[in-house]
Amino acid sequence: MNRFEIVTALAAATLAACASGARTNQGNPGSPSDAAAAADAHADAAAAPDASGMIPADASADAPIDAPQLVTDPFDPASCAGPPITQAQLVAKFAMGASTTTLGNYTFAVERRACNQQTGCTAWSTVTAKVQLDDPPYTIDVGSAGTFTAEAGSWFSFSYDFNADAGNFGAGCNLAKPIETSPNITGCGTWYLRPTDVQSDWMDPQWSGILANDCARMTASTSSDGYEYQWAMLAQF
Repeated sequence: MNRFEIVTALAAATLAACASGARTNQGNPGSPSDAAAAADAHADAAAAPDASGMIPADASADAPIDAPQLVTDPFDPASCAGPPITQAQLVAKFAMGASTTTLGNYTFAVERRACNQQTGCTAWSTVTAKVQLDDPPYTIDVGSAGTFTAEAGSWFSFSYDFNADAGNFGAGCNLAKPIETSPNITGCGTWYLRPTDVQSDWMDPQWSGILANDCARMTASTSSDGYEYQWAMLAQF
């Protein structure tokens, strides 16, 4: 078979293959199936490790994660969930050689509900009236800010003060040893108070709470004259 006959035979074979619907290995660059195959190949290549063994960022990056929302309700334990501060973290809050450090300002909050032995209790409601102290005879505003401080000596102590109408009033508390205990704030002394908008006996809140690296929260519960009270002090720093 001469050269012309060979070329003619090849052309005839190609026409026959096209007429029967057979595909060649080259494919049709414009067909949808070839485009999908190309996209798959590109995706596989993108997800494959590069020469350093790392997967490209666009193939391995996860969807962004929203930062947790800060809880500011002083009656919600999540507002200062911990973990408790460590001794090293607390030492770092003091200047070198210092005995006292200010941790942050706190908000004072009170809520109450009326209770009956037969019918139960109402929902909690916020107390907005001033709170009266017995000794010294100061009044303080609910929601007003005071200051949390810490003292260092043979061990550590924790203190707070109120911004009262006639001056500051404060008390000291014990810090647990080891300090990683929860609660690590206890033993804040005895002092009496009552709200000024209802008739009530004097109440002595037994404060306890947690000092963490970025917050401090103290709470107490009392009852008097058919009411239950929740008291809270929260600082986030």
